Amino acid sequence: MITRGRKFCSRRGAAMLLVTIALAMASIMAAALLSSSALRAQTAATASDGVTAAYLAESAMNIAMFYVQQPDQYAGSKPNGYYPGHTISLGTGAPGTVQTTVSYDSVKKLYTVQAEATLIRGGQAIKRRATAVVEGQPVPPTLIQTPRDALISNSDVVVTSGARIRGANGSVRTRGRVTISSGGAVEGAVTANELVVSGGGVVSDSLSTSVTTVTKLSSSQDNLVTNSVTSSPYVGTAAPAVAPPAPTDLSRLVPAFSNMPDYRTYKWTDSATGITTTYVAKKLTKNNFKNEVLGPTSDNPAGIFWTDAATELHGGVTVNGTIIVTADVAVTVSGGNNFINAQAGLPGLVSAGALTFKDSGELGVNGLVYAQRLNSLSNVKNVILKVAGAVLLADTTNALATDQIAGLIAIGHESTRASVPGFGYVVPNWQNQSLRIVSWTEK
Repeated sequence: MITRGRKFCSRRGAAMLLVTIALAMASIMAAALLSSSALRAQTAATASDGVTAAYLAESAMNIAMFYVQQPDQYAGSKPNGYYPGHTISLGTGAPGTVQTTVSYDSVKKLYTVQAEATLIRGGQAIKRRATAVVEGQPVPPTLIQTPRDALISNSDVVVTSGARIRGANGSVRTRGRVTISSGGAVEGAVTANELVVSGGGVVSDSLSTSVTTVTKLSSSQDNLVTNSVTSSPYVGTAAPAVAPPAPTDLSRLVPAFSNMPDYRTYKWTDSATGITTTYVAKKLTKNNFKNEVLGPTSDNPAGIFWTDAATELHGGVTVNGTIIVTADVAVTVSGGNNFINAQAGLPGLVSAGALTFKDSGELGVNGLVYAQRLNSLSNVKNVILKVAGAVLLADTTNALATDQIAGLIAIGHESTRASVPGFGYVVPNWQNQSLRIVSWTEK
């Protein structure tokens, strides 16, 4: 009996062991199943969040495209005129952000639009990004604004000793930086990306004297005084025979020379008779002038002269009209008492090159000046430049650095002479009739 009982107990122990092992195996299998299920659920959730992030990025792209096409609808800041992109918070329901960025290639005329969505789940950031390169079909026309400033430049402006720039509505406008240092003065508003005033430089909101006409050239800053310029015997209005193409480089404040009105052939409407006649401007037959007067004639009533060669004013030269220089060469001022007096509604000097000064070079301009840059030869002194009208400088790297010119520069805005159709600064119309997608990528 005892032996049989022990065998029975052994069989019961073995059975319990098998049950325990079975339960353990079942638990392991259950845990594995649960772990696999959780992994599948987590993977599904991650995939779902990824899809959500991708949808958010695409939605943000749609928003960005709308603002690129209609920038006026965007209430935020537009430093370069077009929609720059912005950040959108998704809130507590879907923690994360959507960021859009837009850049413009002024050479290729293409926008790069990017949208990146970021979802935060359990401390993990899930990102999806969409990038598109698009071409805008602009709404014409791009506006050329009549100058309201004395000096408008495509690059940095340095105003230092001996230089004063002034205008009732505005004095300096540039896409770059304006630096006013010791001895330099600006009277009127400055419109620039950056304004630096140091070492006694002066910025004032009001004019010390009015700006009217340059009548004499001396070392005094206050010779922009009321006086009449010799009137022309021919009274009428001139317009270029062919309208210039509209500017396409919206990154430029001052348009390129190719976008300026070309008065080498012009239509003249006589004020007395109302008759319009087409004339051809006179091409200069030499490139050095001294003690000479150029002005209107019966076959050139607007007094427009042009050249494609470097030209030098040696002193005592008066031009009662307009000089046009079609090549990137210098108009050099090397002597005293040179004047350019533009006719009403016409520019004084239009040059595809530089206005350059030598020692004791003096120039007074009653009218608008358009040039690539204003500079001087090395180590010059006693320079005098006075302008009553406006100065437009088109060079995009170093249009004007008055610290390189030893002498006096007085540029004053005079609204009548600054008002010349087709001359001014670009006010881009960033609205687009449509957008064409050049490329699209997602990741």
